[in-house]
Amino acid sequence: MGAGNQSAIVTLVERATLYVMLGHLPGGHTARRSATSSSTSSPRCQPTWTPVYAHVSDSAERDDYEWSWTGSLTEWALDNPGHPDAAEALTAAREHRDQWLRGYRNVLGFVTLVLRHI
Repeated sequence: MGAGNQSAIVTLVERATLYVMLGHLPGGHTARRSATSSSTSSPRCQPTWTPVYAHVSDSAERDDYEWSWTGSLTEWALDNPGHPDAAEALTAAREHRDQWLRGYRNVLGFVTLVLRHI
């Protein structure tokens, strides 16, 4: 979700090929509304798919995710100081962590939908 919950994207992953696609959700969608509303199966989205499960991530779960990936990247870089990508990995982890903690933390929301083809 974007700042003020004014924009939203959806990440779709096709199970068999792992093809990933990002899509825009029209105005009025929030993580909570998308998970609890029939709008998730609206013909405007994809009429050939329907949700069979939804999970809304709370702020603690999002924090766990952010700490996990920035921490893992930082640990890898510190454990491999001679690797040519170590310095870049440390910088990427530091910059992302800063953006998260000082920027979009408590602004973004996540809903995970399991969709089935009709």
